[in-house]
Amino acid sequence: MRIPIIFRAAAALAALATAPGAARGQTEQLSDQAYKNIQVLKGVPVSQFMNTMFFQRYALGVSCSYCHVDGQWEKDDKPAKAKARQMQQMVLDLNKNVFHETKVNCVTCHRGSVTPQTEIVASRISFDQMLGPRRRLAAAVKDSTALPSAASVIAKYITALGGRENLTKIRNTVTKGNLITSEGRIVPFDESYESAPNRWVYARHFGGTLGDFSTGFDGTTAWNKDNRGLTIHSGLARARSMLTAELQTGLHLEELYSNLKVTGTETVGTTQNVIVSGVAKLTGLQERLYFDAVSGLLTRRSTLTESLFGAYSSEMYFENYQLVDGVMIPTLVSQFTPDDGTVRKLTSIEHNVKLDPSVFAKPEK
Repeated sequence: MRIPIIFRAAAALAALATAPGAARGQTEQLSDQAYKNIQVLKGVPVSQFMNTMFFQRYALGVSCSYCHVDGQWEKDDKPAKAKARQMQQMVLDLNKNVFHETKVNCVTCHRGSVTPQTEIVASRISFDQMLGPRRRLAAAVKDSTALPSAASVIAKYITALGGRENLTKIRNTVTKGNLITSEGRIVPFDESYESAPNRWVYARHFGGTLGDFSTGFDGTTAWNKDNRGLTIHSGLARARSMLTAELQTGLHLEELYSNLKVTGTETVGTTQNVIVSGVAKLTGLQERLYFDAVSGLLTRRSTLTESLFGAYSSEMYFENYQLVDGVMIPTLVSQFTPDDGTVRKLTSIEHNVKLDPSVFAKPEK
């Protein structure tokens, strides 16, 4: 299996960040053009507006319906919505008039709670800590001379996946598996199809009233189909799909990311990892890729999303690699945003099977 198994879930999400217009290749609508009853955050690109909505949700630890009437987002029925507008304006004014840059945001006070934190709680420490040096005051110093180059880490990764020759032989891939979400939903059957150089489809079969969800890119058009209908992606959502397509072989990381550099090491689970940071050229988003220092395989991907008020990250973890047709595949893939998560376990992997082109066709509305 090729690399989209790793990156696909992020592309299947709605656009959560603003990328440079040149990278996206399209001009986005503004918030007050696309939505009704926008009073504070006017003139903001749609993706950045939605980023800010998500950022506030994460910062207060609530759902969208805390402020909004579900499905009728423009209504002002709930007092929390009026208060949220006041808080938005306060944050904007503070950053503009006091700090002259983005310094404070919802997290500054709320920290995951509807009620802002106003107390500092003392922490109990042991006798050994009391008698020992104040280690928490000493800044850690990283030995940058011991870090490998980004190019060597990526080269080791390609070798760990199975090498260029084996990766190049994989023309298409079909996978099947099952999915569980942090909301307790279980998808007993899902499937993905991908074909070089730039086509892929991922379908989730929820059953019941939710039905089937699918996301894909046919080489030109990016789309999502769910129980609300068909959505054609533009802006960042399309850029994500394009990046997923370009990452199919895992051979072109150095071409797809700019400013790649090793920025440190970190333990993920029980393994030491080398962190490679860079900016995805297609999306304009800052990313951190974590590679197992011993095996060379990718264990984690972190994508930083900017909003008007601050940034948040989405995290993906890749485990239980297995060798299939000479290529290493993560058969357990987890994805987490600040308040949501999914875990996908693969049960079937097939390479170079015959695929009808209609598999990748945009569905009807």
